Amino acid sequence: MYKKQQPNGKWKFFEKYQDKQDKWKQVSVTKNSGGREAQSQARTELELKIAEKLSEEKEAEEAPKTINECYAESRKIRQAELAESTYLSETYGLKDFIKKFGQREIISIEPKEMQEYLFSNKYSNTTRHTIALRIGHIFQYAYSMGFTHENIMNRIILPKQKNRLKVLPSGKKNFSLWMKCENF
Repeated sequence: MYKKQQPNGKWKFFEKYQDKQDKWKQVSVTKNSGGREAQSQARTELELKIAEKLSEEKEAEEAPKTINECYAESRKIRQAELAESTYLSETYGLKDFIKKFGQREIISIEPKEMQEYLFSNKYSNTTRHTIALRIGHIFQYAYSMGFTHENIMNRIILPKQKNRLKVLPSGKKNFSLWMKCENF
């Protein structure tokens, strides 16, 4: 453990450790003073931080889950959140995804694969966004539970939705244009 005084007068204590891949990492704690009591408190806090970091890595390594397992667990939560008809619609919409990716470990799936999957079928943009959102719930659950290091669906790029103007009868067009001009 080593310490360094900050410009604001506080002391920062550092400790280095090796993770599971034998990479050196560092944790730090800031205290108001640099005395013996502060050093001993910092030492215990640093040891706790190191133990916490190593246990997080251990949990992520111990629990490789498949898509089917994550889907089954997240489905319980989704069923409580949604109305029955919406839940059944969502389940049916994910059938093809589960059939294709169900047996694979969730960690092994890459964002590029998901992007290709969404574009492989002839879906409309709205349907693509809906399916991506539904798949995103599974990956978000896996991320929240510590089965993955990120929600890969956040890295998917989909085409933006087109905003289309509604065709109004001629009398309403003039009225709506007049109202827009009046607001400015």
